[in-house]
Amino acid sequence: MMETRKFFLFIGTVTSDAALSKLKAANIPYRLKRFESSRENWLKIAEILEDPQLIGVVAKITGPVYTRMSSELYAEYTTKVAESLGRVPHIVFVHEEILLGEDAPLALEPPDDDEDSPWSREEFYREYFRNPSSEAREWVNDLLRQKGVEVTPYKTNAELSVLTASFIDDHEKNLLFRVYVPASRLYATEADRLINLFHEWLSRTGNHPVRQDGYRTPSGQVYEFYGDDSLTPASLQVNFADFSNFLDKCAEDPGAAIEELSSVIPDRHTATDLVSRYGKEARRLQVDLRHERESRIMRLRHQLETDFLELSHTGQLPWGEVEGLIQSLIPSASSALQIVSNSPVLTGGTPVSVHINQQIVHAVESTVVQSVQGTMNYSPEAKELLRMIQQVGGNDASALEVAVHEVEDEEARPEERLSAKQKLRAFLARNREAAEGFAVGALFKYLESKLGI
Repeated sequence: MMETRKFFLFIGTVTSDAALSKLKAANIPYRLKRFESSRENWLKIAEILEDPQLIGVVAKITGPVYTRMSSELYAEYTTKVAESLGRVPHIVFVHEEILLGEDAPLALEPPDDDEDSPWSREEFYREYFRNPSSEAREWVNDLLRQKGVEVTPYKTNAELSVLTASFIDDHEKNLLFRVYVPASRLYATEADRLINLFHEWLSRTGNHPVRQDGYRTPSGQVYEFYGDDSLTPASLQVNFADFSNFLDKCAEDPGAAIEELSSVIPDRHTATDLVSRYGKEARRLQVDLRHERESRIMRLRHQLETDFLELSHTGQLPWGEVEGLIQSLIPSASSALQIVSNSPVLTGGTPVSVHINQQIVHAVESTVVQSVQGTMNYSPEAKELLRMIQQVGGNDASALEVAVHEVEDEEARPEERLSAKQKLRAFLARNREAAEGFAVGALFKYLESKLGI
């Protein structure tokens, strides 16, 4: 039976007082199902996952459930559930001991029998020492990955509770967009102006209310957009593309921009004033972007001159070639999306022929990338993790880069830092074999060292 109201679905023992209280306060219903159940119930779970009123899913997969999912009796039903789950907002928890298996770089120890322990001894042994076989683990993990189901590792009930409450809060409010922009990132100031301008444009021309939120720390700025139920992250991306085109028209063809506004702003005087102001903002942005790029190139040249004194035996370097390399690596802001994206794309520009020491070439490239990303002051492990994300992160690279920024920012929201940390641990877990040349174990330990998260 299909729900007639928006609702959440919990699968497994993942409910918490904080999560349920949040839903009750918002008057949002929820349903409870279990994986430790018959195949008929799994079909019911798959049916619920197709309900258009479903807001989001919180699920937990234990060791015994891994075994059940990969069994001959349940494999077909597992596939059905995974396919449906991958198409809806979800957070799926798997304990690290189960997700990583015997090769886990941080093995768990049985807890003491005291009230403060996150796990009772009986629960610990029942749920986490009955690990599935490596074949079952690999089969389930591969299937979930293929179907677009993102697994979130956790270690304690406290982590699970915080992450569940955060997930519910974001999806109950319909989070459309969240991005972290480091304060020292290339075009960070211009991105701030552009995002605020985009929000105003949505408010003036959109058919749906969009609320802008977020917060600032000394290290960076978090931007968040929330909307009503009719909006999706994909629709917001379309809106941003429309806004970018509109901004170009305001600067280059004001008459066409005014005509475009006529359908949403009938008063021509109001439309003309808006186009005039946006045209000025667009032209000012173009000038400021050019100045920021020139200033960044100059600062990098001065820094590299100092750094390379020790690398050059003669004290003389072909600075013409070095500066050409810098110029080719620092991107011009060719689109609004590129300015707002977490890390401006290193386009490379025109290929530069260099005849200088490769050690110097690599040093220049590394310094420029860190400057563009705003990661100059990050730990070596964070920089290594970003390099790994760039190589094997694929379509998830942008979200993973945001996670690194949030983990490094000690003043970011604790729940978001925890979510970012677990997202990165899941990335390392599923890319242990593909990450050739990276010290994955050391990166696990780096994330574990973030004890305040």
